[in-house]
Amino acid sequence: MGITWIYEDSREAFYSNTEQVPPPGGRATVHFICPFCEKSFPDFHTMQRHASSEHRLQRPVLMWNGYEVGADRKIASPGQFTVANCMNAYVAIDGGVDRPISTDELPALLNEATDVLVKVRLENRPDKKMVSAVSTYRLEFRIADQASLARVEEAFRQHIIHSTPTPDTIRIFLEDPRCAGVAGEYAAGLYAYVHALLLKEGMDDGHFVSGYAMYSERFGEALQKLESFDRKLAGLVCTIVRLMRNDISGDSNAGTGSIGIAYSMLRGPAAPKRMKRHYDPVENERLCPVDHGTSRVIALACRLAAADRWSDILEEECRSSAVGDILPVDDRRKIFAYWAVTALRLGNRKAARYPLNQIANIYPFEEWVAIALAEHGQEIG
Repeated sequence: MGITWIYEDSREAFYSNTEQVPPPGGRATVHFICPFCEKSFPDFHTMQRHASSEHRLQRPVLMWNGYEVGADRKIASPGQFTVANCMNAYVAIDGGVDRPISTDELPALLNEATDVLVKVRLENRPDKKMVSAVSTYRLEFRIADQASLARVEEAFRQHIIHSTPTPDTIRIFLEDPRCAGVAGEYAAGLYAYVHALLLKEGMDDGHFVSGYAMYSERFGEALQKLESFDRKLAGLVCTIVRLMRNDISGDSNAGTGSIGIAYSMLRGPAAPKRMKRHYDPVENERLCPVDHGTSRVIALACRLAAADRWSDILEEECRSSAVGDILPVDDRRKIFAYWAVTALRLGNRKAARYPLNQIANIYPFEEWVAIALAEHGQEIG
């Protein structure tokens, strides 16, 4: 016999060195890994809840006087800036290049700005595996000193108070050199207010082009521009605008003058108890123009606030003003409110029944009207 060999081909060698496959035993366990800390979770939703709660990425915020400042904002009055959720900050001043600034130095820089354009970029990236959250702001500072604001008011008295407001006079007022520069925002707010009065009374004869079709939008613009100025004239105009719009979100202590009385009475029966019924005529000197409809409403409110007893004449005066078509609907609703407030103050609950029902579901009266109806439900409801 001879000796022979048995050769192992490559396939047999591969199979002989391969581990045996275990018998089927079901699907292998799936694990979901957190992309930030690599912790393992049995299901996707658990991992998602973990990532959103433990690795939350918050947007950086630049705040002015406690509220986030707009992305493109004109700053016309002093305020306090703060930064939240920010790790890196950059500023560009008057068209310059971005430069880094610490989050402690940024508020101080903005708080001291008066006449400058500042672009701010804030970044927040608490984890290297996260994409940075970015917020950008364009802030145009035009903060006038008190002397500049006083010069605007001098021009306002000259062109508006001491003459009849017309499209020509308000245009001349806005073009007055005293209304230029950093005080221009204050002048623009006063201009918008008087322009709205002309639109409301139909006195815009087309001598200039308005960017707004309705006077209410111009009143809103005036309020937005003037409410940040700490000036008597600005506060008076803002109170008048809020009175016109039945907006009681303003200062509850709007003053003891005729406009303050008319505005306070919109807040319900409790307001007249806290305010002075009799006002000093000096406080009602000619400070700014008011449209005839609002003037009529203010005069009625003052007569009702000064009344010491209810009468049929008062009720008829209220009724004729409230149900007529001469006044716009917002003014008629004010008269219903004054009617109800005065009747309740003077103890005539029967006379308050009709006006209360007319404004029961009308903002902003519905809250105090509901209380009045609940307190005197048997007699008024």
